[in-house]
Amino acid sequence: MYFAFLILSTLPLSESVPESQAVVLPASVVSQAEKFANPPGTAIVVQPGDEDSKKHDIKNAIRIDVKNQPQNPWSVGFQIPTDKAVDKDEVLLFRFKTRHVGEQTETGGAVLRVLFEKGSSPYSKSLSKDVEVEKNWTEFSFPLKSVDSYKTGEAKVGFQLGFQIQSLEIADLTLESYGKDCDIRSLPQSGMTYAGRESHAAWRKEAEKRIDAHRKGAVAIHVCDAAGNPVENVVIELKMLRHAFPWGTAVTTRRLLQQDEDGNRYRAIVERYFNRVSFENDMKWHRWDNDKNRDDTFKAIEWLRARNIDIRGHCLLWPSWRNSPAEYRSMADEPERLRQAVNNRLEKTVLSLRGIVVAWDVLNEPFDNNDLMQVLGDEETVEWFKRVRRLDANAKLYVNDYSILSEKGLHKEHQDHLEKTIRFLQARGAPLSGIGLQSHFVEAVTPPERIKKILDRFAAPGLPMTITEHDIDTEDEQLQADYTRDFLTMAFSHPSVEAISCWGFWEKSHWRPKGAYFRSDWSLKPAGQAWIDQTTKRWWTHERGVSDQQGNFETRGFLGDYEIRVRIDDNEQVIRASIPKQGTDITIMLP
Repeated sequence: MYFAFLILSTLPLSESVPESQAVVLPASVVSQAEKFANPPGTAIVVQPGDEDSKKHDIKNAIRIDVKNQPQNPWSVGFQIPTDKAVDKDEVLLFRFKTRHVGEQTETGGAVLRVLFEKGSSPYSKSLSKDVEVEKNWTEFSFPLKSVDSYKTGEAKVGFQLGFQIQSLEIADLTLESYGKDCDIRSLPQSGMTYAGRESHAAWRKEAEKRIDAHRKGAVAIHVCDAAGNPVENVVIELKMLRHAFPWGTAVTTRRLLQQDEDGNRYRAIVERYFNRVSFENDMKWHRWDNDKNRDDTFKAIEWLRARNIDIRGHCLLWPSWRNSPAEYRSMADEPERLRQAVNNRLEKTVLSLRGIVVAWDVLNEPFDNNDLMQVLGDEETVEWFKRVRRLDANAKLYVNDYSILSEKGLHKEHQDHLEKTIRFLQARGAPLSGIGLQSHFVEAVTPPERIKKILDRFAAPGLPMTITEHDIDTEDEQLQADYTRDFLTMAFSHPSVEAISCWGFWEKSHWRPKGAYFRSDWSLKPAGQAWIDQTTKRWWTHERGVSDQQGNFETRGFLGDYEIRVRIDDNEQVIRASIPKQGTDITIMLP
């Protein structure tokens, strides 16, 4: 079974590609790949003579064998410098053929990342695509627009291959220029998809069974008269008012307080489609230290609380120099002073929001944000959790990290580090309440069955999980919509997932604008419709029925708060009730 995404090849090049203006890669591209392989000797030139290679007229190919699991995808691969200068906004087309050779891998096939980037810091990328490679030769085409100007050799095109132990071959590499005036949409583009996208995929039935078992409860309604006698043929209506499951989004103080039409629309969407929010940046220390921003955020909090919208705190410790107050770096040689400074800030922030936030990301992205731990020791993370618990007895306390579910689910070093961190905290008595999985995807999405496998792994420590920062950064709006539906379905179906939040919804207020649900003009994207359909229609209960001879009506509904109406002739009763996981019995007496 394939667990990674797939890419579909484009139309035959002779039918779909206009004439280029210049060739950007050197003619000796195969030998160049061998020369620039990392580590040296990884790439070798081969002459495949099998029937599939003859069919595709492939005489020479580059073979790469990844024999040991690298720490990072970029640890194995090659990059070839360009053979000509490239201007900013110049349109290029990168084409190649590739196939998976050797033994079956964990994902089924091979996985590679194709790049066009600056060859030195800051490694600005004009193209970065992840590709699932099958057994037969397949041709790929990726158009790009250069984000900067580069002299000859300053930019590089290449492949990162260190996703897993694997072997593959690459042939017929070309990079051609179409100038600045070319419409990039006129060039062929290999389309993305993923395993399990099909409507009949086997995982869907199992997910629906889990949703029914874990997200619904039984409700039994008994209708009687004043004497306690059952009443037959009473019309009963259950109307869901609020989901027990938190459906969240990131928000900003500025947008919540904005007094114009955009602000009105922003607030209306928050109120209509979400019952939980996280402030994207306004509770982080650099913003919370600003008196005006803090005062404004409290005004935004007041608006949210008046509408019964939960607030999730993000984040207390993002423990690197680059994401901590600037003065912390100057204390690197004074650990006690640094420890006291951190504790003072924790106390100030947590106490000011005690009773307001329902959860805190206490430790954010420790995989590569750990400067404070290098000075204070890993044991200090345990003390941070204990201190926050002393300051706030009720908020749930989380460790939150990225690249656990994303990157096709193959970032093993990152996954291993998070599990090690969780076990470390638990073993030392840290009051860890849950695990935050950010879930920022690009178009190389992780198939649903692999999502479940990873969720199962992180359910093992016995802690609930929250999807904290979900989005999908892609121009392919149908892919974004389908995966929004499927990712939400798989996550919602997992019994250990206790909440799901997207990381913003409006293109003009989103860290990755293509990941938004609403365009800048407020028109709804297909992915936004998928969110609405799942959270307010498919997973929402509004049901009518009539009582039987015993005055009973039974059904199952999604967990949450309800308005229940019973009516016979002109006699109507309205009550409020909740359906908990264990179910509920309700008796309604008609006067």
